[in-house]
Amino acid sequence: KLGGATAEIMCGLLSFEADRRAVNITINSIGTELTRDDRRKLYSNFGLLYPYGHEELAVCEDVDQVRGVMEKYPPYQSIFSKIAYGESQMLDKAFYEEEVRRLCLSFEQQ
Repeated sequence: KLGGATAEIMCGLLSFEADRRAVNITINSIGTELTRDDRRKLYSNFGLLYPYGHEELAVCEDVDQVRGVMEKYPPYQSIFSKIAYGESQMLDKAFYEEEVRRLCLSFEQQ
């Protein structure tokens, strides 16, 4: 078992990755045959968005609704503030930049 700083750092990184995947699943399934229930089944059972954010994401029908959900969570406000409304292609870049920032911080803390 790992504990201490390693557990704290990894917990944060894994939580971010789980949330990022939930957002990607939501955006990529908009306009497809995937139902809200199917979408819910694809989300992980941890992360900052679990469970309430997942419930909100599951019913989103466009990128702006996803943005509305994510802006309720302070750690993700800065990511979505960089992106214009209705724009999802820049979202991957913004998430990638945030991931790099978090990874750099984690190495500095080790």
